[in-house]
Amino acid sequence: MRSHLTISQKEYKKADVARTFDKENSIFKEWRLTNQVKLLAGFVYELKFWRVPRFVKDETIQKKLFAIMCDNRELISTVFLMICSQSQYPSLSWLDFQSFLNSLNIIGVPGFQSADADRVYIAAKVPIKELRDTDLPEAFMSRHEFLEALVRVAD
Repeated sequence: MRSHLTISQKEYKKADVARTFDKENSIFKEWRLTNQVKLLAGFVYELKFWRVPRFVKDETIQKKLFAIMCDNRELISTVFLMICSQSQYPSLSWLDFQSFLNSLNIIGVPGFQSADADRVYIAAKVPIKELRDTDLPEAFMSRHEFLEALVRVAD
């Protein structure tokens, strides 16, 4: 009986909007792009303060580590920035470091437990004479200490 009824439905026109990102008209207008020369200079400066030669005695390995860090400076800087921006920017707390290692599934691997992560954090946090009178927070890890901690974890 109902077969003769017609159903009408309003048709909507779909408008295809081509969206493009214009940095100058966005909230990111003031955002500065990473300058590779400055990033490398800052990285080389920070690597002056790491204490890797104390536990890596072979100079060829030290040079390789230095080169690896410099080659991957942008990735390492981005990772450090992402981790520390979640809580204690511009430095890294002990819990942030633990969380970072957990996210990489490093803690719990045979030969590396949570206590080892604690020892790495404490060892990387030993104050350096040249940096004692600076504004670096003593309770938190700065980037040069994070770089050293990465080497300690890899060791």
